[in-house]
Amino acid sequence: MPIVTPIYLNPPYLVSIFKATVIALANTEFFINKKEFSIKSTLPLSELTCGRITQGNGTIEYTQAFVTVTIESICQCPTTTFLRLHEMLEENNLIKNLNNLNDLKSLKAGDMIEVTTLLFKDPEVKNLCSIANSLELQMLSNANSNTVDPTKFLTYLKSTLTDIDTNHCVDYFSQLLFYKYRLVIPLSKDNFSSLSCIENKPVTIFGKVAYIDSILRDTMVDDVIEPIKKFISTNNLNFPYAENFDFPEPTPIYIGIVPLCIHV
Repeated sequence: MPIVTPIYLNPPYLVSIFKATVIALANTEFFINKKEFSIKSTLPLSELTCGRITQGNGTIEYTQAFVTVTIESICQCPTTTFLRLHEMLEENNLIKNLNNLNDLKSLKAGDMIEVTTLLFKDPEVKNLCSIANSLELQMLSNANSNTVDPTKFLTYLKSTLTDIDTNHCVDYFSQLLFYKYRLVIPLSKDNFSSLSCIENKPVTIFGKVAYIDSILRDTMVDDVIEPIKKFISTNNLNFPYAENFDFPEPTPIYIGIVPLCIHV
């Protein structure tokens, strides 16, 4: 494996899958903490001292120890856990690299995958951010003609977006792969200080396939977003300065990924 720089790690899942993989592969190396063997021999002192001492015996003991790492010591460092897990899976041909259409067609839930792609934040979350920015501009220009008080709505919207970024996993999407597949990767701010720096940049995702479906699975974020979308629609609100970040092309199949590591 080439030298990688992890920029996002998911320690709980890494540790869980690492331990499960060790057990599944019966890799006993990680269960042994220390091996030691000794050779002890008693010889005449005349032999040991090359004749300088002629009487008596002496004992020689040779000890050699082998220390191997344990599961617990590996799991203390997320980067080490990732590297050892990746090494084991790679040695046993258990990582699917998504390089062509056939790789994607043969994919199934539970597979471990690695793919390099661009990532994009959930368009619906970005749309709400853009609406919030539009509201701020509307208030500055006094161009608002809606019956809803933009100041109150903006306060609510900003608070909601902060809550989403702080307390929820937000879906990030890959570019459309082979005109048919789009990866869905839920990322948490807890595991990375600034997710914005990976957006629209090529990164390598290492993770486990959670689902393959023609319908995008709902998340807790959707429970927050849907009422806001309905509120906007019901009140016929317009946001002239807001952008639309929806994907221009349809997505026939979504592949949900549990991310273990994102690296460059």
